[in-house]
Amino acid sequence: MARKMQEQRSKEDRRHKVAPQKIRFIIGALLILLVTGLLILWVLYKLHVIQGPWSLVLPDIFGWISACIVSVSALIIGIIQANSKEVLQKFFPHSADKEGASSTTTSATLADSQPEDSIQAQHQRESVSKDSRTSDLQATLQIEIIEPTPFLTMPTESSTIFLFNEHLPNPKEFYGRKLEREALVNRVRRGASTSIVGPRRIGKTWLIEYLIQVAPTELGSNYRVGYVDATLPGHETVSGFITSALEQIGIRVTPSDAYLNLEILLEALDKLKASNLIPILCIDEFEGLNNRQEFNQAFFTGLRAVSQGGLGLVTVSKRTLFDIVGNDGYTSGFFNIFDTYTLKPFVSKEAREFVQAKGDQANLTRRERMYLLKYGQQQDQQQWPPLRLQLTGKMLLEDKGEDNLRPNDVDYWSDFKERLEKRYNAVVH
Repeated sequence: MARKMQEQRSKEDRRHKVAPQKIRFIIGALLILLVTGLLILWVLYKLHVIQGPWSLVLPDIFGWISACIVSVSALIIGIIQANSKEVLQKFFPHSADKEGASSTTTSATLADSQPEDSIQAQHQRESVSKDSRTSDLQATLQIEIIEPTPFLTMPTESSTIFLFNEHLPNPKEFYGRKLEREALVNRVRRGASTSIVGPRRIGKTWLIEYLIQVAPTELGSNYRVGYVDATLPGHETVSGFITSALEQIGIRVTPSDAYLNLEILLEALDKLKASNLIPILCIDEFEGLNNRQEFNQAFFTGLRAVSQGGLGLVTVSKRTLFDIVGNDGYTSGFFNIFDTYTLKPFVSKEAREFVQAKGDQANLTRRERMYLLKYGQQQDQQQWPPLRLQLTGKMLLEDKGEDNLRPNDVDYWSDFKERLEKRYNAVVH
């Protein structure tokens, strides 16, 4: 009796299992027929076999069907993504067992793995993103205030009277530019940013050197004026540029190979301000910051914010900051925190003051001073580039020291002018 009941129950179970399979088969067959029919209609429509009213109705039908398919597909994908585990278990009931077996096998394999596998796993753990490494490294950075190492030559007395293509030996050798000198010192004292613009060899770097040399007396010992040449090797990246800038204003960051960004610069400024130290950064050859992958809009926007947070900026360039930074500067507003001073050749008054002072030092005769003023002039214009005046005086003293100076010889002055133009243009153009 019990055996008959068991057989009857098994038959009913088989009927329950077979029924859903038949239903799924029927539904699948109907869907296949429907899709096949639609494809046939679509092909006939594209081949213009179907004419009349149907040709007008079918595009709407196909559009509606396509929308339904896309919607249903999106819904199914969303459900699967939200309940991936449950859906897989429902459609693939044996997958859970396989997953468990796989997990067990993996655990056993890891437990029995060789040292080579451990090394490989370690390499995989170390292959993290650059940003993650940078973030972790910056969390361990040590920022220390030190005595800044001067980049430029310290003030010295020069035995040379006329200085051609040399550093400024001391503030007394800086002639002219009274307006620019006073404006620069006053703006730095107030923490305002200044842009110095002018053609090559017009004296822009000398103005920066003047500022650095007079800073201890004109500004005070709590001002730290640093100098960075943007064209030097290593300054092609933000990290290299900031590393050099921090060194110049007296900040040591360890480890020394850390990747530095504007956040580190800002943190260093806070440390300096806490010690009542005022940092000023002079950036010479500002055009060197032309790597737009590194020095992009975000950089200039950040540098502007850092400047307003306590870093005085003095930039030196042949073109205006707007022309250099371009649209990035316009978007970031970088250039509008600066006051721009354009250096030009000496006017007649400045040139005569230079000739008078240098003539006294070199014991030049009245006639020799007249030639210094004449040949120091730029192409019969009322302009006297300082470097040209220095070179003219240097050549006069060279010829005078070798007894080659012939003031009354017309050919001598013709040769002198030719030599002067050649030496001057070699460094200016």
